[in-house]
Amino acid sequence: MSQCRYCKSEAYGKGCRHAPGGIHIHRDDDKKCEFCGEAGYGRGCPDGPGSIHRHGSGADKCIWCGAVATGKGCPHNPMRIHER
Repeated sequence: MSQCRYCKSEAYGKGCRHAPGGIHIHRDDDKKCEFCGEAGYGRGCPDGPGSIHRHGSGADKCIWCGAVATGKGCPHNPMRIHER
C-alpha cells in the first residue's frame, strides 16, 4: 500500500500535518495521482497544483499524461515536457 512521503499515512488529500500545504503526497504509486489517489490524468484533481493529476514515479512513462514519449509535447505538464 502506498504511503505519504511525509507522514507515512495511507490517506490521500488534505490532512497531512508534516507536508507543505498540508496535502498527503504519494510518489511511490505510478497508477494513481500522488495527491488525490485517482487513476485519471489531466485536470480534475482537487488537491494537485493547478487542479492537475500527477502520478507517482516508478514506471517508464510520463507522470503527467502516462505517455511513454520523452521531450516536448505533454498536454498536462505546465512546462509541456514529458517528465518521468
